Amino acid sequence: MMSRAGPASKEVSTVSDVENFLSDDKPTVFAFIKSSSDPLMKIFMALAKSMVDDAVFCHSHNNLFVTPDDYQGLVGYRTPSNSFYFENVDLVVLYNNQSVDSYPSGIKYLRNRVFKTLKDNPNKFKNLVFAYSFSDDFSYELSEYGIEADKLPAVVIQSKGKKYKLEQFSLDAFSDFLNKFKDGLLTPHVKSEPLPTDDSSAVRKLVALNFDEIVNNEEKDVMVVFHAPWCGHCKNLMPKYEEAASKLKNEPNLVLAAMDATANDVPSPYQVRGFPTIYFVPKGKKSSPVPYEGGRDTTDIIKYLAREATEELNGYDRSGNPKKSDL
Repeated sequence: MMSRAGPASKEVSTVSDVENFLSDDKPTVFAFIKSSSDPLMKIFMALAKSMVDDAVFCHSHNNLFVTPDDYQGLVGYRTPSNSFYFENVDLVVLYNNQSVDSYPSGIKYLRNRVFKTLKDNPNKFKNLVFAYSFSDDFSYELSEYGIEADKLPAVVIQSKGKKYKLEQFSLDAFSDFLNKFKDGLLTPHVKSEPLPTDDSSAVRKLVALNFDEIVNNEEKDVMVVFHAPWCGHCKNLMPKYEEAASKLKNEPNLVLAAMDATANDVPSPYQVRGFPTIYFVPKGKKSSPVPYEGGRDTTDIIKYLAREATEELNGYDRSGNPKKSDL
């Protein structure tokens, strides 16, 4: 409520004023506008008023704050409480085991290393957003990336659903890493279990490394169960799913598969918000998997697949009834 008591954007006139605003936990939006009569001023104030709860706004008419053409933005301090501000962008995160509170000089040193690389390449990296994160705050992310504590500081690029990592940061390695990313020369990091060696089960085991090969095979309709080892509902489902797979194992155009979504990266466009999550992926529509919301008994699964299969099953009619064998 206090943010609404005065103007949505506060005028500043000194560097000290600006530093006071930057100390706020919220993002700070600063505008240099030539004069209070500039038409842009009215637009900026309207924007500030509409976003007063999301950011701190300030402005100045002082030439002291004119931005040089080659200015490189700051490396933001990314925390669990503000991480949503860093979503939906091409993000470069420097992780280390030092927090701003415990070792500010160390953080400043690392950020200056980043600044140097950006200053040397101001245009090449202008579409990337850079941030620093304390490793203890994002241990789950480091686990996802397979980065151990002895590999810090480390850098991860998150871009368009893919992740690229650089372990054991150095200035030269960082510069090379960014250049290779911009040139499309990096291989994305994929969290995956090893490829299965025993393929005798009626349910095909999926891992991140074989997901595309099996699920996106245009010759097959595929049902995929995303499960978790600790999930009670999954433990109840899997024997019935395996029974359905066994009964359908001779169908040449159908695959029933399953993946531990806690041990493997789940590729786009699949969304797993709970367990089990089930999709049907028909031939010719691999980019548009269909969420399965039917029953979880063996008969329910077979009837659904018999009805939805691209080509009628050999052993079941479209209603899911077993076909009579020829005498």
